[in-house]
Amino acid sequence: MDNERFLPDEGAKAAGSAMSERNVRLSPPPLTKAHSNGHKPDAPRVIQARRLGDIAAERITWVCQGYIPNAALSLSAAVGGAGKTHLNGEFLVRGAGGIAMPGGLASCLTGPVVVAIVTSENPASRVLRPQLEATARLLMPNDPARVQACLNNILVIDGVQTDIHDGVQVMEALSFPQDTEPLRQWIRANRVKITAFDPLISYTSSDVNVIDTLDVRHLLDGLAGVAESEDTAILGTVHFSKRTEGEFITRVSGSRQFTDTARSVFTVLVEKPDSHGIRRRWLASAKLNLGPTPRALSFTIDEVSHPAFPGEYTSVVTWDASVTRDAGRGRRDARCGTARHGGHAPPHQGVRRRGVDRAPGQAVEGSRVHRAGGTP
Repeated sequence: MDNERFLPDEGAKAAGSAMSERNVRLSPPPLTKAHSNGHKPDAPRVIQARRLGDIAAERITWVCQGYIPNAALSLSAAVGGAGKTHLNGEFLVRGAGGIAMPGGLASCLTGPVVVAIVTSENPASRVLRPQLEATARLLMPNDPARVQACLNNILVIDGVQTDIHDGVQVMEALSFPQDTEPLRQWIRANRVKITAFDPLISYTSSDVNVIDTLDVRHLLDGLAGVAESEDTAILGTVHFSKRTEGEFITRVSGSRQFTDTARSVFTVLVEKPDSHGIRRRWLASAKLNLGPTPRALSFTIDEVSHPAFPGEYTSVVTWDASVTRDAGRGRRDARCGTARHGGHAPPHQGVRRRGVDRAPGQAVEGSRVHRAGGTP
């Protein structure tokens, strides 16, 4: 019974052959992109099915409960400069270092794991390395060996290597959906548990129309399939369009299919500066198909000492353990794209400067991270 598949018998095939011949001229031709997986256009297509009673129930697991489901595609969406990239880095460092998720949110990760990032906007040597190393130092103070092990668990995907002719190889940027299978094989070979694309749209094939529903569905279904088959989390960053009206979901650039396909969509909401010129930001859920809406968590983006160059600075996420927002209000704000006064954070505005090299408990930021579940 476990291997039973419901296939048409020979009688059904014979009975249906004449009808299929009559109807073939009435049916629209198949989409060309339906064959981009390498199957021959004229290959027979036979429906497969299983009995629901033979399918074992499985528990939903989370990389970060309520925000990043395991074995699924998630999206982070906000205006430019809100802090999406900082949050991506925060989640990756926590996964790579075996550090609990912020706010006490549950996670299926029980120790350090391999994670990956693909980015077209932030140079690895000038942006990613300083920010993620500073984040690791903040979360794992006075433990350089653990920090280094964490950084070694973060893989930066430079592209895909391909042969062009006579043994000449070139490096090209990942391009989906054509690189879906190479990505699957790479994730499996390296046992990657989180892969972040920043931004996702930079890795779409040139023949994909990002405002076309079918094109986007074809693109995202492949990535979602990789996440499910490899038991890994895929996180994509998307931007808002220039529209200012309407609900959050409708303001994401490109087809509505981006947010329809993702199982979780979360955003960063930015408040106006307080009396000290500091902007509070909120991690808030805008859509979740797999469970109750999580509470929103507040954070700031703080400047800290550059880990390699004295006198220079980089920036990290600092969670505010004392401030949360109930799920209902967080969802309403996310739908509207506001947090009280809402808005876009200009570069470097509302950013505090703090030293990163300090003993635990000597600064408010360090204690906030610990209270929020940052250090086991």
